[in-house]
Amino acid sequence: MATIAVISNTAWSLINFRTELINALRRDGHTVFTVAPPDKYVDQLREMSDGFYPLKHLAAKGKNPYRDMRLLWELHKMYLEKRIDIAFTFTAKPNIYGSFATQYTKVMAVPTINGLGNTFIRFNLTQLIMRKLYKSAFKYTSKVIFQNPDDRNLFLEKSIVKKEQCLLSNGSGVNLETFRAKNNKIGRPLAFLLSARLVREKGIFEYLKAARRLNRKGVAANFYVLGLPSNNPSSIRISELEEYTMAGDIDYLGHTDKMSEELDKVDVLVLPSYYREGVPRVLLEGLAKGLPIITTDSVGCRETIIDGKNGVMIEPRNTDALVKAIEVMIDSSEEELQEMGRQSRLLAEDKFDVNKVVAIYRSLL
Repeated sequence: MATIAVISNTAWSLINFRTELINALRRDGHTVFTVAPPDKYVDQLREMSDGFYPLKHLAAKGKNPYRDMRLLWELHKMYLEKRIDIAFTFTAKPNIYGSFATQYTKVMAVPTINGLGNTFIRFNLTQLIMRKLYKSAFKYTSKVIFQNPDDRNLFLEKSIVKKEQCLLSNGSGVNLETFRAKNNKIGRPLAFLLSARLVREKGIFEYLKAARRLNRKGVAANFYVLGLPSNNPSSIRISELEEYTMAGDIDYLGHTDKMSEELDKVDVLVLPSYYREGVPRVLLEGLAKGLPIITTDSVGCRETIIDGKNGVMIEPRNTDALVKAIEVMIDSSEEELQEMGRQSRLLAEDKFDVNKVVAIYRSLL
């Protein structure tokens, strides 16, 4: 049996996205350490793993090379102390420095590219540096897991990885038991939900403007936003939503740890993202709940939509297209909406079952 480290940039992300992986590895008899900067979810990680290792030097958005070097040595020290055999790493800095840290050890690092974020939306110096870091770090990995084919193809095109290194998973998967299909009764007026970190590239402002425009036309619909500001240069402040909430254009719901229950309350899930996603977890959850979805023909998002079958796919950054897509949903009959929802659930079962994703990691052991 192996000793495994599962590493990410927040304890929260390990709880929300890697629980099934950690549980499966432990059921197989492996020893699993969870590794991340500490937050309020640490106690849960201690309960579900064989130990939690706190990272002191990981600043997800920091650009201090001295601190990053301390992170590298911190991970190297952890590998040796815990006698790690394999490290499954997630998010940019754990992927890069977790791979570098395997030098002079017998640790096998397997990074997962779960989205490239706004750094890879447009070419600039930061992107160039990140490419060089990925290329140098991934020389020390035998396998790299990608969550969508666009990211894999980009890394191949830029010679960051070799073809034989690449594995492809369908996002992080979704637990089909936790996210059971909701009662398919459709409410009127329809309730639309955008749930995401409050980052501009998630299409928040396109959604706000679409809601305002439709409300001004007197269209009967309810628009909700769920999510918190992010430690990101393009994060949206809560105060920026107030103009729309005060005018009655949207209702802001804050944050929840009970996403399945929130999805039970709405009729259509919307994510007009142009962020460089892996595959957005909220869209997988919406599919599993059997919701019609509106999303963009953008990296990661397009994996979840069959246009006209389980929802409507629109051009990114296009408020007019979003307005039309929402109107399509409003004008659809209850039977048509139910069929879209049924197709969403079938897609989740066929493509995004978390057990199929976990099987990829288990196969490496």
